[in-house]
Amino acid sequence: MRQHILKNAEEVVQTYVHLDFPKIPEQGYQSNNIICDICNKKYKHAATLEKHKSEVHGMSADDAGASSETSSKADSGDHVLNYSKVSLTLGLLKLNHDDSIRMGDGERILRMDKVLYLFYKAFNCTKYAYGILETLLQARVLLSDRLAHRLIWNRTVNNSGKYDTNLPNDLDLEHCNRTFKDEAHSYRGVFTDKMISRVSRSAIKTENILKNHDNSSSVHRPSGKHTPGDITCDIEILIQQFLDQRVFEFVPGRRHSAFPDFKVNQLSLDMNHFRDWLSRSMKKISKKHFYRY
Repeated sequence: MRQHILKNAEEVVQTYVHLDFPKIPEQGYQSNNIICDICNKKYKHAATLEKHKSEVHGMSADDAGASSETSSKADSGDHVLNYSKVSLTLGLLKLNHDDSIRMGDGERILRMDKVLYLFYKAFNCTKYAYGILETLLQARVLLSDRLAHRLIWNRTVNNSGKYDTNLPNDLDLEHCNRTFKDEAHSYRGVFTDKMISRVSRSAIKTENILKNHDNSSSVHRPSGKHTPGDITCDIEILIQQFLDQRVFEFVPGRRHSAFPDFKVNQLSLDMNHFRDWLSRSMKKISKKHFYRY
């Protein structure tokens, strides 16, 4: 049964999951030095280099190597199927990322970040892409081996002791903030520096004392977790609708009314601009004072 499930899962991934990673072109500057690859003239800004190539050498950005054309596979012509493939691809990527967090697998989280930051850049979420890029540089280049190891493997926290119950550090911090706010409410809005200092040092310890007292007294404490409802019926309804609409079958000419020209490859980045953004971002990150040691 396990082999049967794995075989069918592999077929689903190979058939419907579409990840065509574009490559950075060899033309253009590949480092922080912005140099024309034809006459070796140096510039301070990438835009000036592009203007120079256009005016002096008669080259456009597309001539330089450029844009990663959509997908290596031809567009199917069924834009409903394209949308279904992209939805399934993004959904599986999210499940993979969530699972790596629950398992506390730092290396796997880092591998997923390498994929996700390309999607963030393609969808113009540049701040998220920049943040992930800095994390990748910290883990591989900017930090010492000791600090990089701590960064990779100390990004989750486990409060229950079970192997698949890890939480992101920022979510655990939000839980601590909730405890602090509950304790601070007892002061009825009178907030002073002294009060904030006292509560911030004692709130977590007070909460642990109360938990231990409840456990020894056999008092049930609400977990605070959201109990998920039974979605089996909803899933069966969706499956039947998918089968009726044939969303995972090839039907030429189909289009969604809201987005009629939906491409199966959502990583169709202009790799010239991406290369320039990557180089500028790495140069900007490396200049931060706390990386100089």
